[in-house]
Amino acid sequence: MNRDRPTYARLLALPLFFYAALSACSHTPPPLSWEVPADLTARPSASSQSSYLSALEAWTREGARFEDFEGRLFVKATCLSPALEQLRAEFEADRLMLSPQERLERVQISVKRAERHARFLVAIVTQEEVHNDLRLRGGALSATLSSDGGEITEATSITELTLKERLSAQFAFPYLSSLHHAYWVSFPKSERAGQLTLRISGLPASLSLTWHLTPPQNISTP
Repeated sequence: MNRDRPTYARLLALPLFFYAALSACSHTPPPLSWEVPADLTARPSASSQSSYLSALEAWTREGARFEDFEGRLFVKATCLSPALEQLRAEFEADRLMLSPQERLERVQISVKRAERHARFLVAIVTQEEVHNDLRLRGGALSATLSSDGGEITEATSITELTLKERLSAQFAFPYLSSLHHAYWVSFPKSERAGQLTLRISGLPASLSLTWHLTPPQNISTP
């Protein structure tokens, strides 16, 4: 399997190169609301799957880095905002056939956790297997976060998913594959404004992914 990863990156290189070029010319995605949009008990569970998958797409970004038309780094990352975590908890509660009370408790715990941190699921494919190493210190790659292009914050926690954890996570994050290494990446909570930019960087390759956000409801705008 390890020998297949560089081949996979090379096969992806040309189509993703042209995709990246087209994406650069496309319009910026509409701003996303960080806050939970409704009362936790209000959303009907029957639509949890479609609502969650639609939100997952909106909160997921992908990028690629090339050198001489060879793919060096491919990243998909989902920003686990409180708004998305509400929907994910409802989706998982339905699959687990939880009672209404258990479902509500699961949603509340997920939302509170999302409000305490800026947390991401980061899935990475590198041309060389040894470079797929995202850690706080000493890894080939590191993660930082900035708000509105301002102060850069280093990750406070990076946990790689085991194979079993990644297979289980595929139900909620269908884009995960056996070619990815997947990581939970957390940053300190900060005041959110116009955008968040996640940077995955290292000497092998670096790239940035950006989420445009609506201003927090408790902050007035001129």
